[in-house]
Amino acid sequence: MSMKYSDTSAVKNAHMVVNPSENIMWMFTGQGSLNSNKNKELFNRNKVFKHALTEYTNILEKNLDVPILEMLLNESAGLNQQTQLEQPATVALQLAQISMWDALGVKPKIVLGHSIGEFAAAVAAKIMKPEDALRLAIARGELMSNSPRGSMAAVFSPAKNFQTLPRDIVVAANNGPALTVLAGPRETLSQFVNDKFKDQHVMLNVSYAFHSPSMESAARDFRKHITEVKLSKPEDIHFISSMTGKIETHSPQTPEYWIDQIIKPVNFLQAIKTGFSLSPRATLSIELGSDSALINMARRIIPDADVQWLASTSSFEVDASEAGPGLVGSSSTKLQESSSANAPLFRSVPLPWNKPVITEPSTKPVDKNDLTE
Repeated sequence: MSMKYSDTSAVKNAHMVVNPSENIMWMFTGQGSLNSNKNKELFNRNKVFKHALTEYTNILEKNLDVPILEMLLNESAGLNQQTQLEQPATVALQLAQISMWDALGVKPKIVLGHSIGEFAAAVAAKIMKPEDALRLAIARGELMSNSPRGSMAAVFSPAKNFQTLPRDIVVAANNGPALTVLAGPRETLSQFVNDKFKDQHVMLNVSYAFHSPSMESAARDFRKHITEVKLSKPEDIHFISSMTGKIETHSPQTPEYWIDQIIKPVNFLQAIKTGFSLSPRATLSIELGSDSALINMARRIIPDADVQWLASTSSFEVDASEAGPGLVGSSSTKLQESSSANAPLFRSVPLPWNKPVITEPSTKPVDKNDLTE
């Protein structure tokens, strides 16, 4: 679950040159932010992404019997309303972007994901294989969509203000210094936020109370799926958990981590603080997903950080002189993102089925109509 602000001046209206030698962080968007226009633009512009997304969605379509690729490119609004489809579609999109960046020689030192985004982040960190991430996303999405109905609300207030809540209402995500997501039964939640935060909340367009006790049955049943997957130690990459907000090495290798991740709240606020407290500090943060939902939230958490922000679907080129040997593509100094058509792709595998100082919260206005789950 992620939320999008309207202020995107840092990532739009500019053509960025990416230096692969920078200390790079990859952030993987959560649920609710798919944008078919952005997806299609990148699909038509970058051949590696196009090939990879076609391969990954073919795997999904064989198991879901739904035209996932067509929906990603033309009907993202429909996907955003179907958890059982949106979660695997989001992972497929992000895996294809990993292939694109890998082909361009752009590698992360740090990765973090927001909720479902942690699965592609785990692939980037070599914790799990791409085909396993897809299989798990299918199972996770289906199980969560079969959970009891509920609701969520974004409240423009710090998490510390929610130490006491009505029964069955919980904090589902701490997304910023003054941005907290609550989850619970629709009627109870709606009454609470209208009474206490009348002009400071937005009810999210969801039918479930994600990251809450209502997901307990989904988490319990997810165990049989996650225990079938080999989980490995992160390889030369800091994996920052958006559940604990810390660098995690051992816990993502355990089934319990991925089971708890379904129920426990997202702590994106602390994850970003941790990511930008490391030395050497990240100087370029790239969002993998349809747009810049996490970038806009992160900029409000660390408004004064000296960092460049880039959405994977935006216009960019790579400085090939800094990409290192073996990069397939242009011989020019600057490698256009679309020039990596002949770069080697992943092996297609059938899906098996048997520190900166943290300042006070930003006072920039939030467009309440530009929020996603």
